[in-house]
Amino acid sequence: MPVGPGTGSSRETSLTDELQSYKLPATPEFAAICHWHKQDSRQVFLLNVESDWPVFAGHFPHQPILPGIMQVHWAVQFAQVFMGKSASPIEIKQLKFRNIFIPPGRLELELSALSGHELSFKFCSALNEPDQAELHAQVHAQGRLRYAK
Repeated sequence: MPVGPGTGSSRETSLTDELQSYKLPATPEFAAICHWHKQDSRQVFLLNVESDWPVFAGHFPHQPILPGIMQVHWAVQFAQVFMGKSASPIEIKQLKFRNIFIPPGRLELELSALSGHELSFKFCSALNEPDQAELHAQVHAQGRLRYAK
């Protein structure tokens, strides 16, 4: 069920109220969540990514791009907070970096629980409004995280 402003949800819970039930790290990527959709074993987050975040300092000065390792780090962090995964996966599988992400812009992170102790992640540019989260622009990165438990 979508949560957050403008989702048309009959629930009175706002995105801020919903997120307060989680212990979110005080980092820009968690503060940038503007939409969150949960459905079965799949969660989709829409992030408003700004070009002045510390992660872009020096990467690169005149044309910032989102480092691939940071996308993996964010996937791991979101899996910890929202899917109850351990601190670190024991393996990263099928990792692909397909297109660079140039901020500012909206970035969609999709996490899906798979069988066993794995989950998949995918980062895409968001072309559209949050209520149409199935439509994507470019895929930036995707892969699978395998956990011990």
